[in-house]
Amino acid sequence: TAECPDGLVFTYTFPAGSIAGISQGYVNLVAKSMAENLADQKKICLTSDIPGACLSQPYSTTITCSNGTAPFVFVIVAGSLPFGLTGTSNADQTAFVISGTPQATGLYTFTLFVQDSAGLFMQKTYSIAVLNLTNSPPPATKGTPYSFHLTATGGTPPYKFGAVGGNAVMPPGLVMDLSGVIFGTPTVSGAFSFQVKVVD
Repeated sequence: TAECPDGLVFTYTFPAGSIAGISQGYVNLVAKSMAENLADQKKICLTSDIPGACLSQPYSTTITCSNGTAPFVFVIVAGSLPFGLTGTSNADQTAFVISGTPQATGLYTFTLFVQDSAGLFMQKTYSIAVLNLTNSPPPATKGTPYSFHLTATGGTPPYKFGAVGGNAVMPPGLVMDLSGVIFGTPTVSGAFSFQVKVVD
């Protein structure tokens, strides 16, 4: 018995008496090698993992296949996608697209089954953590020390925070650490906009 890279167990039975004059241990090694080779030829590999999502923010990700023969049939056989997201095959039935806008935080787990046109199949379990920032920084005053701790819900703590968003920057004099604490002393007056990324 050998485990395929995508998780399912593949079993090959070596015919009794087909190899004579060698030890049972060696026969077991040969059978294992044959099983692994056959499994490797027949496996369909799915995308290793998928990104998390943010509450009320548009989301899209694609699960792709390697090996196998298109078109592929995709079915969620266990669990569910986050509320607000749907999954469907793309136009040429070579990938599974998950898209929409998550409406509830939490950790959602589902198992995706895929079968190709030759009847080969595989399944893989995925998780999508839907996170949400639960508070917003209050105004700061130029020249006055400032500290504020961002918090999040959904997924699995602890969380790591980071500032993102193109040309958007933190106000001069302020920084944010990985725990979500914004601190420092603002040196410039004005309105500043930045996006925050949180990972569970």
